[in-house]
Amino acid sequence: MSDPTTSPTPPPEPGPVDYTRNTNRFMAIGLIIVGVSMVALMVFAGLQVDGALRDFQQRHLDQGYIEVDGRTITIESPPSQPSLIYAAHVTLAAGSQASLAIYGGDAVLEGRFEGDIAFLGGTLDLAPGAVITGDLTLDVAKHVTLRGMVNGQVHGGADRLYGDPKADQAP
Repeated sequence: MSDPTTSPTPPPEPGPVDYTRNTNRFMAIGLIIVGVSMVALMVFAGLQVDGALRDFQQRHLDQGYIEVDGRTITIESPPSQPSLIYAAHVTLAAGSQASLAIYGGDAVLEGRFEGDIAFLGGTLDLAPGAVITGDLTLDVAKHVTLRGMVNGQVHGGADRLYGDPKADQAP
């Protein structure tokens, strides 16, 4: 015999499914994954830039270049020995009697440069009437304006390169 008080109760009717909670969880997980990926890419890019700077610096120091650094550097008299110049803003007003390597931000070259010039930075401006007797090597450059002459070869490249290195564009 069955007891009427212990009869099984039917299962409750299923209500509407709440997909909002699950969707929010998936969106949060997705945003976390995207955020972590972006941070990882920025760290990787930063390490590459840091490596390029160190390689540029070490390559020239190994060749015997002397190091000159500061925030803003203006050199009025021509350097007479190979120099590695690191600054946010560099102005060489009277050329150079030796090869130079410039890295940092912006550089303005005026006068006659005996030897090679290597550049790694943002903006390089070879002023009207300026002459580089050797090669110009652009390891990394955003904007390069050549209004003077480069007697040697131009190696590397820039995001934007203006002017003809073989034609002095002095007014």
